[in-house]
Amino acid sequence: MGQAFAFDLDRPCPQAVCERVGLDTRRVEGTLVRRTASEFVVSVARTNAGGGRTYRWNGEAVTLPQAAVWQVRSKRFSPSRTVAVVGGAVLSFVAFVITRGLGVGGGTADNAGVPKDNGDQQ
Repeated sequence: MGQAFAFDLDRPCPQAVCERVGLDTRRVEGTLVRRTASEFVVSVARTNAGGGRTYRWNGEAVTLPQAAVWQVRSKRFSPSRTVAVVGGAVLSFVAFVITRGLGVGGGTADNAGVPKDNGDQQ
């Protein structure tokens, strides 16, 4: 209990469920409050409808009959995915710095602004 889940609803959505969460709702996301043999009680954080629409909720409790739920997915933190994303971002930044010549020790400012002597004197 208290873990975040995503509940994918059967299509077509059973009328009793759709009346509670919205007619075009395809997924209910939230925290599992209680589970019985026949239903889930969810503190709803958001619902996803057709066409990619997302609606935020304020934790209202909704009862979803298990017969109306097609699939239940656990929504949890993935350390391996986080490491992969952070590692990719760091490598991208390093590649950017290297290709732009912005690295540390890339040159000196000793002769900055002084024209080169090409050997022509007058």
